[in-house]
Amino acid sequence: MNWSVDVDAVRASFVTGRLRRAEGFTLPAPSVDLWIDDAFDRSEKISADDPEPIEFSIPLAAFCFEGQRHKIEIRCGGERRVQYFESEYQGYIDPFSENLISGWAADHSRPLTPVQLEIEVNGAAIARITANVFRADLNGAIGFTYRLRATAEMDRSFVLRARIAGTDIDLQGSPVLSLSRPRLVKAAQQFNAAFHYLEHRLLWAGKASNAEPNLTESERRTFTDLLLQGGSAADLMELRHRFLRPMQGHLTERYARRDYRNLGILYPQSVPRRARSAHRDRPVDIIVPIFAGLRETERCLNSVLASPCGCRYQLICVLDNPEVSDLRALLRGFAAAHEQVLVIENETNLGFAESVNRAMTLHRDRDVLILQADCEVHGDWLLRLQCAAYEGAGAGMVNPLGDRAEFLSYPAWDLELPEDAPFELLDEMARRTGPGRAVPIPAAMAFCLYVRRGCLDDLGFFHNDRASGGYYAEKYFSLNAAAQGWRTIVAPDVFVKHHRFVSFASRDGNAIEMARDAFERWCPFYTDSVTDFLVDEAALPAKRELDVARLERLGQDFFCLISHGGGGGTERHLQDLAQAMA
Repeated sequence: MNWSVDVDAVRASFVTGRLRRAEGFTLPAPSVDLWIDDAFDRSEKISADDPEPIEFSIPLAAFCFEGQRHKIEIRCGGERRVQYFESEYQGYIDPFSENLISGWAADHSRPLTPVQLEIEVNGAAIARITANVFRADLNGAIGFTYRLRATAEMDRSFVLRARIAGTDIDLQGSPVLSLSRPRLVKAAQQFNAAFHYLEHRLLWAGKASNAEPNLTESERRTFTDLLLQGGSAADLMELRHRFLRPMQGHLTERYARRDYRNLGILYPQSVPRRARSAHRDRPVDIIVPIFAGLRETERCLNSVLASPCGCRYQLICVLDNPEVSDLRALLRGFAAAHEQVLVIENETNLGFAESVNRAMTLHRDRDVLILQADCEVHGDWLLRLQCAAYEGAGAGMVNPLGDRAEFLSYPAWDLELPEDAPFELLDEMARRTGPGRAVPIPAAMAFCLYVRRGCLDDLGFFHNDRASGGYYAEKYFSLNAAAQGWRTIVAPDVFVKHHRFVSFASRDGNAIEMARDAFERWCPFYTDSVTDFLVDEAALPAKRELDVARLERLGQDFFCLISHGGGGGTERHLQDLAQAMA
């Protein structure tokens, strides 16, 4: 080559590097071209009179700093150098009072460039500020402060949001519900009464010297009832978030056990809701993250393409395992044969959450349906999920029934599909028996999950914990969404077959355990909420309708013989009766 090109890693908003002329080569230096995401952006002319090495510096376009991953390519004299760039935003909004907001934000890929922030109140942008205030605790000029103007709206409860300008990236701790003074005082009074009771019980029992309160179950119930008596759970949770976070471990259990059904409806109407056009006018993005399972993936995609779905859609397949050539060939074949199929190939393994996030950013005006590659669907399944999402009060996410679907499993948790009813038949039965039975559930499950775009606009995208491979991302998302007024419901008129873990079977099993432990530490009441859901039998009526439909289809008389589990003569007698009746 006549020219050699060295390119530095992108820092401080510029692509920099050096050119060297081959020995004996006298032609003038060519231009240096910058390509971003395989599209030409700009050139820089190089003077042949400059001493070697000839240095160049080309500024990146503003859209490169929106928080997404971009391909950066330098082309010069037949030489190409490729690298990938993604802004490394991080920030935090402090708990605030008296309408004074403070916090910090930084882009570690541009440490010397101050970050612009957007402040929203109830969904409306009110300010654009710069994080350039020096903070001694962070040893840098990356802090910010902003005082909200005193308006009539500020006297009521409102939702405040702080995000990186031009991106969907919220600062940690955002959005936050700010309570009006009367509600805040009432919540504080409830806390005061509850802690007065706690202090009295500990002193009376001589337990005050203990590091951990050792209350009886009755005392704990009385304490938490005092917290919740006559008040709003939203007020108490916000007061805890702002002033009593160190006490979180002592306050969550009882609150969550009585609240999972109503999390999405207890919050005030000040929670933002963006106006949207009719949902039937927009297609739905069906996102299928794929890591392994060739046969299962083929069955999944064929089931989607063969079903009428009931509404317009685009099928977006995200291959998250670049080393599997047979899957790559399969997906490219589907894309070539079907115009509604789009394939995204990750160059490295990004995990479930980041793969889904890449697809959700493609069309910012569409709802999304996340479908695991080890699922199969039938009929107008997509339309039924869409109807449930928009007909349910405050519904932001919808799950169907399925086999191997945790607490939404039919016939029961970890039981195989019944031999008398393949999943296509169960879906037809559910379509006839399940409409109008939507009920709230403790958290979302990603095997088949419909998510409204308004919910994504309010919450942002899935949290990507790379250490755990993105597992439980949908559960984090759904619980945070519940705190913003978006409920997660089950649509019992849809049944989806789920092979479970086939798509991700070859991943590190420790990652799943790590993700589960981290999630249960973050949300210690989740297991109890699931138990309450099963004890309440919230989805049982829909499952029993499926049982009845199966029995009616068989058209025979049935007998149910019930006994204890101790065996012996009673069990032998029932076995003899069953054999005689058969």
